[in-house]
Order: sequence, then structure tokens, then C-alpha cells
Amino acid sequence: MPPLVYETVAWLRFYSCLPIPLLPGEPEADAAPDLARTAHAVPIAGALIGAIGGLVLILAWAMRLPAFLAAALALATLVIVTCARAEQALTASTEQIGKSQTGGAVMSYGVIALVLAVLMRVGALEGLTALGAFKAALALVGAGAVSRAAAVSFSLTQPVSQSEGAAVAVQRLDVAALQRLSIVALVVGAVAILPAYGVGSTVVGIGAAIGAAAAVTALSRFAGDATRELAVAAEQAAEIAFLVAVLVFAHGP
Repeated sequence: MPPLVYETVAWLRFYSCLPIPLLPGEPEADAAPDLARTAHAVPIAGALIGAIGGLVLILAWAMRLPAFLAAALALATLVIVTCARAEQALTASTEQIGKSQTGGAVMSYGVIALVLAVLMRVGALEGLTALGAFKAALALVGAGAVSRAAAVSFSLTQPVSQSEGAAVAVQRLDVAALQRLSIVALVVGAVAILPAYGVGSTVVGIGAAIGAAAAVTALSRFAGDATRELAVAAEQAAEIAFLVAVLVFAHGP
């Protein structure tokens, strides 16, 4: 099989809890894929995960379920497939930021952030579903690809922990790997969104995802020991921004 297949499957295992067996000829799976070597497979794996939610959305809509319920089922499927890792990371990082600002544990911050994130994701997806379930499914595919690529790009420029007062930086992507990641993410996102929603939604959706990921990862100085979780939360912020932006411009001229 082509190396890209093995790389994509490795990232699928990393981003989901799907019981994916080793493929014929595939080396033993590591705890995490080699990012510098296989970063270009991140958006492909993200698109496939988004496609799972999209398929559930189409099936729910075909059963004549309301747009809200179809969107909620699609989101529930994505939460199950990913073992709610992004949701857990969002809660943990928000609580840590709240603690750093108030001097004490504020668990309500994490709960509020999680509720708002779920409402925004379901609301945006409901609006897109009302415009067409198949088009909404494509938006999930694009969101899955672009959000993970945006989060990976920005999270690797942030410190992941503190050691004796000094930031310990993670290994950064080299320029070639970052270029490959960006090109594949742009291609996958454009292929998913451009035919269904047009140029405006595609450009603004990708730009919004990048901006959201950058904004969230910029909070790393307040996250303390939850910097890794914040990097994962950036993925969810990018997905929300992408879906909302696509929805806004889908209603445009």
C-alpha cells in the first residue's frame, strides 16, 4: 500500500478510539505518529472523521428527523468516535485558565465553555442542515480537515510545559512539513466546501479556523500545566469557527 495510507491510518488511531487493526505490511503502531514526517496526513484523517459524522447526519435527515436532532446525532457520533478528547481538553484548559486568573479552582468555567461549544457546534450544523443535509455533511468533512491542520500548525509553536520557570518548547514542524500540511489542508477543505458553498464560504471558513486556532493557542501563557489540553481545544475552536463562517456566507449573496 502507498505510505500515505499507513500515515493516514496512524493519525486516525491518534485522533479517534476506533479499533483499527494493523494493515498488511504496516509497521507496529507507535503511541503517536511522526509529525514532522507525516503531518500532511493530518487533514486527511480529520476529513475521514468528519465524514463519519456527516454520514450519520445524512441518514438522520433521510429518516425525516428535524435538523436540530440530525445535527445533535452527528455531533454525538463525533464525540463517541473521538472519545470526547477535544471536549475533555476544552474543559481542562478552561478550568486552568480560570484558576490562573482567579487564584482558585473554577470548575464552572470548564462547564460553561463546554456547553457553549456544544451549542455553537449543534447550532451551526443545524443551520447548515436546513440548507441541505449533503452540503452540511461536506461542511463537516472540511471542518474536520481544516480544524486539525490549523490546531497542529499553531500548537507546535507553543510551549507545552513549565520547568523551573522556563518554558520547554515542543519540537517544531520544519518548513517543508508545514508546507505539505498546509497544502493538503487547503486542498481537502476546498474540495469539500467549494462546490457546495462557493468561494466566499471556502476562503472565510478556512481563515476563521486559522484565526480561532491562533487565538486559543495564544492563551498558552495562562494555561499552566494544561497547555497540551489547550492545543487540543484549539482544534474544537477552529471547527466551530469554520462551521459558523461557512454558515454565515452560505446565506450571503
